[in-house]
Amino acid sequence: MTNIIRDGYTQTGYIEAVDGMHEAVNFRYRPMLPEDVEFAEHEANKIGADPRKAVRLIAARVSQQLVEWDQKEEDGKDAPTDFETVRRLRYQVLNKLYRIIAGLVASDPLPGASKEEQADEVDAIIAEAAGRPPGHEALEAAAKN
Repeated sequence: MTNIIRDGYTQTGYIEAVDGMHEAVNFRYRPMLPEDVEFAEHEANKIGADPRKAVRLIAARVSQQLVEWDQKEEDGKDAPTDFETVRRLRYQVLNKLYRIIAGLVASDPLPGASKEEQADEVDAIIAEAAGRPPGHEALEAAAKN
């Protein structure tokens, strides 16, 4: 993982299933740039008097950043990552997708992840608990070497 978001850079994300709430989601996404996160947050707060518009804005941002995912339609075909599909996600899934893509929370640990991927996840969890952006611990460790 890098702290610099270049054009075309993608990351892998994962949302664990929650019994009785939603299934797991594996996905690849382009992280949002800081100004895009601030703009989305500002606009969502500004139109917060109409929560439907705020949710539609978040769904639009998520659909722009999603590259691929493992979600399926009822007929078993791959579900598109377009706005109409994203806006129909369960609230918990849409909310967590946005927060991961915006860099506000870390992805859940990837099932079957390598030791390096697990180390990145541990760093992200520690950073989140300390209120720092994911990747901060790895950057600090590299600076000490």
